[in-house]
Amino acid sequence: MEVAVRKKLRRIFTILGTTALIFTITACGNRMDAMQPDSSYVADFFDIPDSVTGIERLLLKDDMAYMCCLEEDGTSYLAAMNIDDGKFLKQNLELDASVSLLDFGFAPDNSIWAVCLEQAGVYSLRKFDNSGSLVQSVDLAGVMDTSVISAVGRDLFLSIDREGNICVAAKGRNTLVYLFDNDGSFLFSLDYEGNLMTTTTTAGGQIGICATSPDRMNYDLLTVDMKSLDWSKDKIYLGATAGLYGGVNKDFYRFDSSVLYGYAAGAQEGSPVFNWSDILNEYIKPIIHDGLNVQGLENLNAYLYGDEMAALQNYAPVGLPYCAGYACGYHLVKHYLNKTGKSIAEATILPASEVLDCVEDFWNKQNIIWSFTTSMRIPLAVLNLFSGRLFLFIN
Repeated sequence: MEVAVRKKLRRIFTILGTTALIFTITACGNRMDAMQPDSSYVADFFDIPDSVTGIERLLLKDDMAYMCCLEEDGTSYLAAMNIDDGKFLKQNLELDASVSLLDFGFAPDNSIWAVCLEQAGVYSLRKFDNSGSLVQSVDLAGVMDTSVISAVGRDLFLSIDREGNICVAAKGRNTLVYLFDNDGSFLFSLDYEGNLMTTTTTAGGQIGICATSPDRMNYDLLTVDMKSLDWSKDKIYLGATAGLYGGVNKDFYRFDSSVLYGYAAGAQEGSPVFNWSDILNEYIKPIIHDGLNVQGLENLNAYLYGDEMAALQNYAPVGLPYCAGYACGYHLVKHYLNKTGKSIAEATILPASEVLDCVEDFWNKQNIIWSFTTSMRIPLAVLNLFSGRLFLFIN
């Protein structure tokens, strides 16, 4: 009976991989085959404390990853993680327990500006010096309409440009943006018909606003022209977007949930920088391989659908992101097809053991999906948080 169950589970894994391959080829055409690799990135993985349930901003500065952390009881704080050793340190900001940190940014003088929310529903823009002491507080009620304050919740974002000008953006039916100078004095406001995703600062030092297009179908990037007190004329049409990050060697980076693209200043099209290959090789494959003989659908759930979906059904986590099993199965079956010359139809009806025995080399094979070039390399590209683990990609 035990052998039969094991064979059944291994069979499910192989079929899911085959199914994923069929759908991906149908959706993407020949794109994956057209972009062959030149080089890759290495991913480092750092554990986030179990008490942290969300991260509302991640910024890289001086080999440290700074993050606005949120815990289940509503407590929020600024923390930093050393990129070399992954040591997690809470930062000493002068904040009362009743004050929630929503977002933050570093000014040119290394002071910290933060958007805060008090339990009484009062929003403020606060400045902290290098020691973490509070040196200034601006009540946002004097700037934001009552209707915005009553509806915005925790959806306030902050970014700072090269000159120290501060942008506070509110997410609502439209995107509302409030600009302050480096002393915290209000300058002007802007609005946009789309729905806000996030704010960022480009490599050129401009404040960028990522929001949906007015029809809510795609995402746009708008930059603020501080001289004209208006949006810059050249809007960048981003398309599908899961994350937007400030630039290093590129003006900014867009993540579409599978590939990170770098955009040169003013460019409407980005160039692929890296993708999930690194996570697949360094992190996902070993976990999936160790779980090939796991028994019981309640135990198999996280291997296929990831920890997030498993938790919804009260199943045990294994440390995998959303649908990692499908992604790994896709590349396993693709490797089998390339190795044997068989068709998808032929592979689908084969015993799982035959496929798995043929692709033992898959677990040590470096699967590089997208094309990178040396000129695209950046020191630190993007951070993502899922399954209680910080994924840091470096060259």
